[in-house]
Amino acid sequence: MNSKSTKLLGLVILFFIIVAGWTAVYLSQRPQQQAGPSGSLTVGTTEYPGNGVSPYNTAFDTGFGMEAMIYEGLTSQRPDGTLFPGLASSWTSSQDYTVWTFTIRNGVKFHDGTSVNASAVKASLEVGIKSRLGPLVLGPYVKEMKVNDESTLQFTLKAPYQGFAYALSGSPSLIVSPTSYLKNPNQTGTIVNVGSGPFKQAQWLPNDRVILEANTDYWNASRIPKVKTFIWKFFTDSNAMVLSLKSGAIDVAYLQVPQNQIQTLASDPNLRFVQNIYPFTNFLALNVRFKPLDNLYVRKAIAYAIDYNKILRIENATRAYSVFPVEIFGKFNADGQKNFTYNPAYAKQLMAKAGYPNGYDGSLELYYPPLQFGSELPDIATVIQNNLAEIGLKIVLKPVDPATESSIVNAQNAPLAIFRAGTLSPDPDFLATFSYGLNQLNSYSRWAFNNQTADTWVTQAKISTSFQDRAKLYGQVQNTFDSQPSHMIFLYNNVHYVFFNKKVQGIDSVGVSPGFEIDWTQLYTQT
Repeated sequence: MNSKSTKLLGLVILFFIIVAGWTAVYLSQRPQQQAGPSGSLTVGTTEYPGNGVSPYNTAFDTGFGMEAMIYEGLTSQRPDGTLFPGLASSWTSSQDYTVWTFTIRNGVKFHDGTSVNASAVKASLEVGIKSRLGPLVLGPYVKEMKVNDESTLQFTLKAPYQGFAYALSGSPSLIVSPTSYLKNPNQTGTIVNVGSGPFKQAQWLPNDRVILEANTDYWNASRIPKVKTFIWKFFTDSNAMVLSLKSGAIDVAYLQVPQNQIQTLASDPNLRFVQNIYPFTNFLALNVRFKPLDNLYVRKAIAYAIDYNKILRIENATRAYSVFPVEIFGKFNADGQKNFTYNPAYAKQLMAKAGYPNGYDGSLELYYPPLQFGSELPDIATVIQNNLAEIGLKIVLKPVDPATESSIVNAQNAPLAIFRAGTLSPDPDFLATFSYGLNQLNSYSRWAFNNQTADTWVTQAKISTSFQDRAKLYGQVQNTFDSQPSHMIFLYNNVHYVFFNKKVQGIDSVGVSPGFEIDWTQLYTQT
C-alpha cells in the first residue's frame, strides 16, 4: 500500500472514531428508555379511595384515575372528549338510536387470564347497572342486553339516546372480570381489582400506597406502560405531599396541591406542570325541606350574600354560573346565575321580604369535606359562614370526610353542603339528570328538589335527536330554576394542577382530560 492510500485509510478510520465518539456522547446525554417497561413512577395524592377502585363503587378523583389504568370500557375518551374504540373495536346504532351493536375486540384477556368476550362484558354491565352510579349512567337507558355471539353485544334502549356510546366509557361501565368479582360480590375487605387495562394491581397497602405493575400483554402495543412499577402514594396532608415532591421521594403531585404554593412550585426549575379547568362544578347545595330554605326569598338572599370574588381568590378558580362546566359544555351552558353578585344590602332586603327582617332565629348546618375539594375548603366554608351571618343566618360548620358527607346528603339530612357535580361523560344528560331529574341519586334524593317540569325537560332533552332542541331544553332548565335559585348556588370551577419532577418524561404527550385522567402509560423517569 502506497503512502497516499495509507493516509486516506487513516483519515477514514479517524472520521469513524470521531463519529462514534460523538454518537456515544449524544446517547449518554439523551433520556434513556428501554424497549420494555422499566423503572418506577410514584404519584402522590391526598385522596384515599377506600378499599379498592371497583367501577361499581368508586367515588373519589384518585379512584377514577386508577380505574382508567386498570379497567377499560367498550369505548374510551380522548382529552377533548371525543370517543375512540376501547374493548369494542367498532359499534353501530339504528337510525333512531334505540338499538346499539358493539363488536368486542378479539383476543383480549383480563388480568386473571380469562377472556374478554360478549358474555363477560354483559355480566359486568349487569352488575354496573345495579351499582351506586348505575341508576344515573346505565339504568335510565338500557332495556335489554343480548349476546348475539361472543364477539357481538347488542343493547336495546328504553328510548332514543344519541349519547349512549359515551355512557360506556367510564364508571360504572368499565368492564370487570366476572370471575374475579364473583369471588367477592359484596366488595368487602380489600378489593382485588381485575380488569383488562394497561396496568394490573400488584399490592394494596391500606392507607399507605397501591402498587401497580405494567400489563405487558396489553392488547394495544402503543399503550403498554413505559414503567414497570407504578405507585400511588397516599398523604393525609397536602403540605407533606409537596415536601415529598421537592425531596424526590415522589415523582408527581396529583391531588391536592395547596393553592398558596402553586406559584412557587410553577417557578421551580426542578419541576414541570400541566393544568386545565377541572370538569367539576362546586356549588352550595340547599335542601329545601329545611326552614327557612323552603322560602325562595331566603335562597335568593343567600345567592346575593356570597362574596364570590373572595372565594375565587382563595381557590385560584374560575366563577361557575351553571352545573355544566363551560370548557366542556359551552354549547349547553346557559349561565343561569350570572345575575348573582355580592350585594349584602340587597340580600338583607330579600330576607325582610321573606319575613326575617332581623334574621332567622335558628341555625343551619353546613357540611363540607376539608380535603376532597382542596385544602382551602375550610376557608371557603368560613367565608360563606361570615357572609350569611351578615344577613342574619347563623351557620354551624360541619367538616366531615367525603364519604360521610355523601351519606348525610343522600339521606336528606344536610341543610347546606358544599358539593360538586362532576361529569363521567361529555354528553350533558348525566349532569342534567344528576342535578334536576327525579330518578335515584338525583336532586330530589339529595336536596328535596322535586319539579315535574324540570324532569320533563331533562327527559325530553335525553331522547331528542336534535342538537338544537337539546340545547334549548337544557337552557330552559337553567334559566327557569337556576335563576331562582332552586337548590344550587354555583361557586367555582377549580383549575387543576399536576406537578412533575423534571426527570419525568412523556409529559408533552399527556393532558388532563374531561375525566381528569392522565395517560400514565406514556410517562417514565429519566435515567
